[in-house]
Amino acid sequence: MKRNLLITLALSTAIAANAQDGMPVTVQLQAVPSGTKITKVHSPTPMRAGVNTTFTAGCEATLGSSANSFTAINGPRSNVYYSPDINTISFIHRGDPANGVGANSGDYFWDISTDGGSTWNINQGPSYAVSGSPGNLARYPMGVIYNPTGNTDPANAWVAGFGACTGGSGWLSQAHCTSKLDGSNANQEVEAFVANGFMGYIPSTMENDQAGNVYVADFQTDVVGGPGFGNTNLTLTKGIWNAGANKYDYTHTYLPFTADLDPNDGTPIFRNDVQSYWSADGLTGYMVTLSHVNDPNFAASQNGYFPCIIKTTDGGATWGNPYMVSFNNLDALFGTPDTGYVWSFVYDVDMTLDNQNNLHIVGAIHMLDMVAGQYLIGPGSFGIADVYTTDGGTTWFAKFLTTTQTYMAVFDDNAGGTVGERLRTSVTKNASGTKLFYTYFDTDTITNPYDPSTTTAAQANTLPDAWCIGYDLTTNMQTPLMNLTAGSLAESSCLIANVSNVVVTNGTTTNIPITYQELSNGTAGTPSVGTPCIHHYVCGQVDDAAFTEAVDPGNIVQLTTVTAVKNIDRVDVGVAYPNPTSDMLNIPANFITSSNVSVDVTNIIGQTVATFNFGKLSGYQTLKLDVSSLSSGTYLYTIKTDGNRLTRLFVVK
Repeated sequence: MKRNLLITLALSTAIAANAQDGMPVTVQLQAVPSGTKITKVHSPTPMRAGVNTTFTAGCEATLGSSANSFTAINGPRSNVYYSPDINTISFIHRGDPANGVGANSGDYFWDISTDGGSTWNINQGPSYAVSGSPGNLARYPMGVIYNPTGNTDPANAWVAGFGACTGGSGWLSQAHCTSKLDGSNANQEVEAFVANGFMGYIPSTMENDQAGNVYVADFQTDVVGGPGFGNTNLTLTKGIWNAGANKYDYTHTYLPFTADLDPNDGTPIFRNDVQSYWSADGLTGYMVTLSHVNDPNFAASQNGYFPCIIKTTDGGATWGNPYMVSFNNLDALFGTPDTGYVWSFVYDVDMTLDNQNNLHIVGAIHMLDMVAGQYLIGPGSFGIADVYTTDGGTTWFAKFLTTTQTYMAVFDDNAGGTVGERLRTSVTKNASGTKLFYTYFDTDTITNPYDPSTTTAAQANTLPDAWCIGYDLTTNMQTPLMNLTAGSLAESSCLIANVSNVVVTNGTTTNIPITYQELSNGTAGTPSVGTPCIHHYVCGQVDDAAFTEAVDPGNIVQLTTVTAVKNIDRVDVGVAYPNPTSDMLNIPANFITSSNVSVDVTNIIGQTVATFNFGKLSGYQTLKLDVSSLSSGTYLYTIKTDGNRLTRLFVVK
């Protein structure tokens, strides 16, 4: 049943800065409720509540609570996880001390179902407690289930959490935790950010494989507590299960990434969102960010955020060079964008690998004007698409899925600011990867109409349902656009929702695990993301009989990739760490072509004090300089290749 909750919010599209509001970007973009409608492709017709849904009662539950909504704010996150081998769903969230859940809002708790979502044990933990790491207030938790190979008993499995920590302002560290499913045997660690050393931010994704490894994607920031701006290291934090200590042992791999510069203002084009996805055997992996990279013919007319991809096929031992999937061909699919705009990803992009380990990147594609700093969100002016490869990354396509009825809602944060929540576009799959389920959260404007004279699409997504299109890769058939939550307690209530990594398959019915939040009012008397919230669970149900529509080939266009580089002998060098150092200086570097590499170390008056020869290198490498014999002071290192020289400063303490 639909909740009798009328949500009225401040009708402002300006999103104020918030101490907990993550995912900063180099350019603050304004959502403009206008734009020419997409007419070249067919968009599914939104259905009234109860049409095209197979929801049955009992597939819903009340979960734990948190002190505010910052468990899952700022787009889809890796909070919900399903392990098919033990039919177990986990959901990680922050504490709620005012309601008896932990001693600090920065504690991490788990809600667990060991029967595929029918029953739940909530507020298990804490798995991470601030009291064990004073001052490190954990935020934005992500989590997975570690299930030992061959195990079918949930009692023998573990949950693992990961998140960013703040001291109240700025980001200081990252928290790692593990525990049994009932919250017992908790183990926690904190890795502090170190100036000129390991400096992370708010990780975007946490994924694992079936070989016992876990992967967290992030980027290296410029300063402790602050973001990076594009010319930095992409950071892959890999955890290997330590059976003796019942925890993950984490190491970092730094992949230097040099974004193209905006022709308008010279700043790197980088969305500060890095994601990583891996095959079941842990060999094939992708690091993906939204940026613009390695384009030798870059012009302002092509200025947008496109998928930039780095791939490994040997478990991360070696990595390919970054390449970009261009949206230049999208005009053939979406039509010519309005004058001054290009088709671009902007927010809320999710990814998965299918049964052939091919990557699917799903999100809303908008008309973007980087000069004006705005993107268009008028009804019908943008579309959700699946950008995918069919051959491991050589060939790419875009498949149009649907337009939406609204776009965003703006919430009071109870601290004088506001936070915008968008469609939270997600993609999940069945255990074999043969079926994909594209989901997003949009208000049904047929059931819940809004007055366009007083409200825009940037303000109207206040009563969202879960919408889905299923796709069967083996038959090339898809479902109609379905409202998964019509008729449930979640109807018109799926605020700040998340979708699991894998769906639950029960015979011919697919259950899609979804969590969402019930907000409480703040001091302004309106629902706030800064006040206590209750988490809820609902499963969106899709029957096999619903895959009745052939995919329209007119809704697919082939894309181009940009793999050229401006300088064939270029070397991309990341941030050296630790700096200052007393023994070893590590320099992440990407050698675009094979080259002889040496490094000279000089003092500040130009005298060479050490030389390191590395022979012929190519691809991603970490140059290790043993400087333990040098006296304390300031030095320069110069990396020399067959066609390049690059010099930077470091300090020996």
